[in-house]
Amino acid sequence: MKIAILSMQRVINYGSVLQAYSLKEIIESITGEHVDFIDPILDNTLAVNMPVRDSDDYTKKDQYGMWLTRNFRKALDKLNYKNLTKKIVEFQENELGMSYDYDPHKEKYDLVVEGSDEVFKASDKIYLHMYGAIDNADTLITYAAACGSASIKGLSEQNLVILKEMMKKYKFISVRDSHTYDYVKNLYDGKMDRHLDPVLVGNLYKRKHKPVKLKNYMIVYAYGNRIRDRREIEAIKDYAKKNKLQTIAVGAPQFWCDKFLVVSPLEVLDYFYYADCVVTDTFHGSIFSIINNCKFATILRKSNENKLGGLLRELGLEDRIVDSVDNLSEILEKNIDYAKISTLLEKERVRTREYLTEQIESIK
Repeated sequence: MKIAILSMQRVINYGSVLQAYSLKEIIESITGEHVDFIDPILDNTLAVNMPVRDSDDYTKKDQYGMWLTRNFRKALDKLNYKNLTKKIVEFQENELGMSYDYDPHKEKYDLVVEGSDEVFKASDKIYLHMYGAIDNADTLITYAAACGSASIKGLSEQNLVILKEMMKKYKFISVRDSHTYDYVKNLYDGKMDRHLDPVLVGNLYKRKHKPVKLKNYMIVYAYGNRIRDRREIEAIKDYAKKNKLQTIAVGAPQFWCDKFLVVSPLEVLDYFYYADCVVTDTFHGSIFSIINNCKFATILRKSNENKLGGLLRELGLEDRIVDSVDNLSEILEKNIDYAKISTLLEKERVRTREYLTEQIESIK
């Protein structure tokens, strides 16, 4: 049986490649066969007008530090980001088996699994290849797909007609949050269910951690320089100073952090494991914290409050949400009942394997 995953695995982002790695590992453990990756085709689009966009998270100007110091750090971080890109590309080639010399779009697959990640995302346009416009799959399903901040309000009547017809291609749609479930339910009349992100239900939590080169540090995990509000920065730095910790930007640079860490996707999990604590405003920053039993605090943004807030509430971790930066210290010092989380995740791992096994067996 030929199986491929359609997702965002080319993105230079730890979360994107590790969710792809985890889903590939789960499917291959079920089938015993190699799984390919298909990149989204981006030239077939539909114009939309979503009320919330990623750029909304960057409306505030950088507010911290002197102009010269801030911009010198940004220039240095750009050089370091190139090194991060190299490490993630190496992971894509060596661990995911991806290559620009091989075009999976020319192959015919018995099954294509779309997801995880924000494959149904939209802002000013929709990429139709990720809404069912795929012609090299006999059977198409999703696993833990997400739409980000996309909303039915951003779709015209004509958009709805087009998308509803295209999404008939799916045999089954699995989503990872209630917002996506409601969004897709307006576009799709077939079978649906919800499952957790592959990083949470895969085997990365079992990984034996290697020693790291840092001690006494807190991780700041966010998209590039997205933590830019003065009060947020000062609250994080004050906590670090009080506890004699270095602030280590991971995943992307934060110009005000002590250091921007450049390591491979698997190594980054080691740094989470040994961190004193984590502050993040991302979905996978929270997930990496959870699978490594970290103390963490999560700042919600307009672009991710649906999926990220929903995940934390679903896992009983809503007390990790930073409603006010004045509460940051209290949140980071509060213990987490990871035994309870582990029990919940074990049940979800069983559900994930049952769903994927059932879908695979149904087309043999």
